[in-house]
Formats: sequence, structure tokens, C-alpha cells
Amino acid sequence: MYENIKNEILFLNFKPGDSIKEKYFEEKFSVSRTPVREAFLKLKQEGLIEIFPQKGTFISLIDINLIKQVYFLRKNLEVPILKEIICIKENKDFLFKLTQIIEKQKYLIQQNGKIEEIILSDMEFHKEIFSFAQKQELWNFILSYFNDFIRIKVLTYKNFKMEKIINEHSLILKILENKNEEEIINYSNLHFSVAEIELNKVVQMYSDYFN
Repeated sequence: MYENIKNEILFLNFKPGDSIKEKYFEEKFSVSRTPVREAFLKLKQEGLIEIFPQKGTFISLIDINLIKQVYFLRKNLEVPILKEIICIKENKDFLFKLTQIIEKQKYLIQQNGKIEEIILSDMEFHKEIFSFAQKQELWNFILSYFNDFIRIKVLTYKNFKMEKIINEHSLILKILENKNEEEIINYSNLHFSVAEIELNKVVQMYSDYFN
């Protein structure tokens, strides 16, 4: 129940600021009030909904300041990790896994796959990088701040070409194959500059979604 409602929020079936009611989910999932209420309380703790007595329950707005901090965190963690991976000699299996993920992404985009699947495959790619460098706990830490980040991803991919995921991931793969440390810096500067430009455009387009 909790995961179902959470996914509807993350992938914008409910928009930031929308009013939601327990009764809707009770009827949709044919459940009693208790599991829905428990899910609402958990979502409130995660900051995805706000509950106002006598007024109702609303989807939380996206925290733009938090998003910028997530970008900063990723940039300052992922670049050193990529540099570290370049120094690892036995990485053929790892590079093969990244290649498989990219091929999966190509297939999803070509087949007009669900945006949820494409975003999850994007996250899978970066998770594999952290895992191979034995930095899984750092990835888990980043994930704890990913709720608003995923909602930004949905808005971005709805308004910009999703092929950019493949281009970016293919570039990372090429850098790792060629063991080119200098290119990591170039990639990082380009990637996060573009991400910031896209973020600003999304904020302008959906200003009422942000606080």
C-alpha cells in the first residue's frame, strides 16, 4: 500500500500541491482505512505529503534547495569514485554490466517504455558504479534524499529528450574503458552544468510545483 501510493506521488500521477483523500485509496485498492492511514503517516514522515487538520492532505511541493544539494552531493561523490574505478584493473565484468544497462535503456526508449522504467534504469546505472567501487552505503545515503530528485527527473524527461540518458551513460562507459581521468572532469562539468540549466527551465515551467 505504502509503496503503491508513494510511486503515484514520485512519478507525478499526483502533482505537487494536489489534495488526496484516504477514501480514494481505500476504494482503489479495496482495503480498510487502517493500511491507508498508516501509509499516509509514513509518507508524511518522508516529507511527501502534508496533513493539515480540518483542511486535508496535500502532496508536498518539491524542495528546490534540497535538489540543488543533491546535485552538489552527487557531483562531489561520483567524480572521485569514477577516478577510483579507472585505477582498478579487473573491471571487464563491471563494464559489461554497464553496457547491458545502456542497451536496456535504448530498448525502453525505442519502445516508448514507461518513464518509471527509464528512470529506474538510470538509477541502476549509477548504483552499479557505487557498488563496484564498494561505496554502496554512500549510494544508499544519496537515495535517502531522492524523493524530490525523482520527481525532478520525471519533469525533465517529459520536457527534454530522453536519449540524453544514453548519451551521458555511453560517455561514462567510454571514459572508463579508455581510463581517461582528465575526461572525467570534463564530463562532470558538462553534465552538471546542463543539469542545472534544465532544472532552472523546469522550475520556470512548473513554478507552482516548487516551494
